[in-house]
Amino acid sequence: MELVLDIVGNLHPENDRNTLAKCSRVNKKWADVASEVLWSHPQYTAFARLSPARKKYYAPLVKPLDVEEDLPRHLYVATSRLQFPKLRTITFTLKLRQNGTLIPFKQFFKPTLEVIRFNGLMELGKILHTIPVKCPDLKELHLSRLSAHWRAHMIRDLVAKLPQLEAFSINGMPGGNLLVAPIIAAIADNHKIHTLSLKKNLTETGADQLVAQALARTTSFLGLKNLNINLEGPVVARVPHFAQHVRSLTLHIHYPDYKVFDAAEAMPKLQSLAIVHGRHPGPISRMDLRKLHNLKSLRYLGLRAANSVSLRPQDLTALFYSLQQLKEFHWLVPTPNAPSADIFIELGRHSQSLRALRTNQPFDLLSLYRSAPAPYFPQLEKMHLARELVSPDAFDA
Repeated sequence: MELVLDIVGNLHPENDRNTLAKCSRVNKKWADVASEVLWSHPQYTAFARLSPARKKYYAPLVKPLDVEEDLPRHLYVATSRLQFPKLRTITFTLKLRQNGTLIPFKQFFKPTLEVIRFNGLMELGKILHTIPVKCPDLKELHLSRLSAHWRAHMIRDLVAKLPQLEAFSINGMPGGNLLVAPIIAAIADNHKIHTLSLKKNLTETGADQLVAQALARTTSFLGLKNLNINLEGPVVARVPHFAQHVRSLTLHIHYPDYKVFDAAEAMPKLQSLAIVHGRHPGPISRMDLRKLHNLKSLRYLGLRAANSVSLRPQDLTALFYSLQQLKEFHWLVPTPNAPSADIFIELGRHSQSLRALRTNQPFDLLSLYRSAPAPYFPQLEKMHLARELVSPDAFDA
């Protein structure tokens, strides 16, 4: 049974379903396991087009469900009326609805839901009142691309009606950081929130002073572990009482103001740091991360080819020697970089606990391992060598 489950679980979701159907005729165990794996997270279009009897049969197997706005209305209505006893996570991909009613998506809200994600431009209106009523035990709510009609009090009212909420995120807010500050103040009384992600569009100008003031006035968030806020300056560094609870931090840096790293150093519990270097970066050698002894994950993404990555061997030695607990390291920059080999040589010498490595920098592995002493990763489990440059969203919590 375990072997069958492993085989089916590793099949690509785009594989021919007829092949699986033929394989399922081998015996009943294969058929049962194949159905459980395939229909636990089904492609919504394929699921919605099943016959009513088949939909009813497979519905109890569904755990996460991704609902997209590309089918006739009657298929949504018929599917939403099914009972999904195991459904815990649902993701909606939607277009702007002028009346703000989200019909027929709201019919998918079930009492068992713990995670709801919205992808797409949002003008939801009455849906804010529907979520707390239909999903009182919701633990995670992730919103995307809010329209200009959203206000902080709408967020405050929504969060106040979700007493079990632990993770809250907004990806893409109108008005830049002007909306971040009032949202922070609005949800500060929710002591159960451990993950907070508030991101504006990177092309917008922010109002970081307002964000810093909002954080400084906030004495709650006692359970906060993960923080992701687009930064234009050293915002979090000004509020040490807020920073001391954070375990995961993403820094979006657009100006060469390295006081921003004081924020990371002021977080004694910090274990994961992602750095996104933006419009006007300065030399990375000025980063002083040597105080982050507990750091287990360090990810760096340079967005512009003009990044001045002036790393000296002594900088690398000091950096990685202090990060001996590092288990994950990402190094992604736009252009081939001379110090790449030196980076991995020093990393291998000092970070013996490393388990995951990812880079898009070309370097000669043979010459690298001929170095003396050669880098060695005794616990390495994943290594990804590629040429592509990922987007900042790849670093989201």
